[in-house]
Amino acid sequence: MADSIGIDLHKTGYAPYTCSVFLTKDRNSLALLSRVPEQMPYLYQVGHYHPGIYTLECSRSGTGALAGLASMRLLGKQGYRVLIGHTVEMAEMLRERLERYECIQVLNDYNYGPVTLFRVYPPGVDAETALHRELNDPDYQSQLKEHNLYNRRLFDLIYDRVIKGEGVLLSWTLAYRHSNYPNAPAIAAMKSFIMSPWTDLKAIDCVVNQVMEVRKQLISS
Repeated sequence: MADSIGIDLHKTGYAPYTCSVFLTKDRNSLALLSRVPEQMPYLYQVGHYHPGIYTLECSRSGTGALAGLASMRLLGKQGYRVLIGHTVEMAEMLRERLERYECIQVLNDYNYGPVTLFRVYPPGVDAETALHRELNDPDYQSQLKEHNLYNRRLFDLIYDRVIKGEGVLLSWTLAYRHSNYPNAPAIAAMKSFIMSPWTDLKAIDCVVNQVMEVRKQLISS
């Protein structure tokens, strides 16, 4: 339905950070980006191949565009389907395993991509009930902030393990979202972004076990 789209290739496009692609349904639309040779009187005096008219040559490096093209040509539609399908499947397995624990709440279970956001709660706190109050109850702000700090301590313990060459690195976000009332504090979360085609169920179990181990470590400290 779109006349044109832009795609960032540096994550699930499996290409370097600087790679993006711009696609148009009608190739003649590219003429809107072009410059006529009269605007560049010192260039393009010989030959018939002048992609620099579209800014892919001259002083601007073409490595990003060519790297993106190389990835697309190498993987093709089927290659991308296999890679992305696998990461989505593994993310679903991670969410399913995290949700087995009453102390963990997955925050984006409606998202079918490779990213999983979740919060872990202290002993005696029901995760589902706590998250509902964090989102909707202004009187629960102090507990929300305490749970933010609790999750940060868990994340720091995981990070310390990874620095020592142990465990699996997770990410951290200060603001998964804000609560549903005025001047609400942000809700922090741990984040998993599965990218590797070699991620398997053993790796997924490793992530979950790691979270529960550091939780137990924090309880006993």
